[in-house]
Amino acid sequence: MKKEVFQTVCDFPYIFKSELFDSDTLVQNKTCFKCKIRTCIELFNSNVQFDEHICHQKFNSVLLYLNDSKFIINGLVLNDNKFISKERKNSRLEYCLTRDKLNLFIAKILKINEYMTVKINDNIEQNFSIFHDVKTSVGLVYNCIETFVSKQPGGDFSSKLSASDQSIKDLYDSLELVTSQLTMIDIFVNPQSISYGNKKSIDIFRMFDKISKLFKHKAGKTSKYIELRKEGGYVPNSLCYQSIELIAIILIDNAIKYSLRGTKITITLSSSAGVTKVNITSNGWPVPIAERPQLFKKFFRGTNATRSSSSGLGVGLWIVRKILEAHNSKITYTTNVTDGVNGLNSFEFCIPALDVRYSRR
Repeated sequence: MKKEVFQTVCDFPYIFKSELFDSDTLVQNKTCFKCKIRTCIELFNSNVQFDEHICHQKFNSVLLYLNDSKFIINGLVLNDNKFISKERKNSRLEYCLTRDKLNLFIAKILKINEYMTVKINDNIEQNFSIFHDVKTSVGLVYNCIETFVSKQPGGDFSSKLSASDQSIKDLYDSLELVTSQLTMIDIFVNPQSISYGNKKSIDIFRMFDKISKLFKHKAGKTSKYIELRKEGGYVPNSLCYQSIELIAIILIDNAIKYSLRGTKITITLSSSAGVTKVNITSNGWPVPIAERPQLFKKFFRGTNATRSSSSGLGVGLWIVRKILEAHNSKITYTTNVTDGVNGLNSFEFCIPALDVRYSRR
């Protein structure tokens, strides 16, 4: 989970009349109540690895950007600070330091961070190599099923699969779903893999129809029902990377996880102005307002996720966001309630529809 941490030794850490303490998490822009003019949040919004400024109270503030975390140390007095009065400087001698010592301290922190980053990445690669072995094994079983079906009498593969025993069809569909889910590991380790291969013409409605049927049994365990609707009667294909299928898997799976027992999950597809709009609506707890800016960030697990399950990495919606960004699109979340009462929660995105002239070539 991305942490934005406010480390403070300042005498004036008042934000909206509420005092900030060490390690408080900043989730939105706030204005310093005492300073009013220049605030530490200006520094916090910087994207450089190391930055500093002098706040309105004439103290030095330092920003450290380590991986996905930002740290502010404020209320310092550097020896070359010519703006602070001698009396105030003497009253804060424990926070006075030379610039050389500050630079040495920062350099050591950055070096330690670099070392820890390498170690963490090494551990991730070792752990995920196991998942790649699992993916390979699942692929072998999947290929065996395909070979078995292909040897049956009949027409093409689809016809042979349709004529197969129901247990064979269920096993084939389940393995296909597992294979797709394991692809999320590749994206987690290497987000560039989202756009591997050429884009293909994909029937978005058929894709959601297939994934919905694969999740039908899971939804039924908690008396939930998945309804797929097509508004306007026609949804054109879209030119997409194969990874687009993961969006349907993640969003439908999440809707089942976080919706109320005995409720309906509605997937609505419509097409207009050259785009296909997809809306997935379910009935359950709304995402708290304070958590919504973090919802599609890597490793974020909100209150609803931790309340529903102790497992999970918080990467599903991040993967959805990255896949849609690769298709020049984005996803939005809306709810019809704001007070914490159960209501309708919707995730919506648009995908450019494939030009009809292109599809006829």
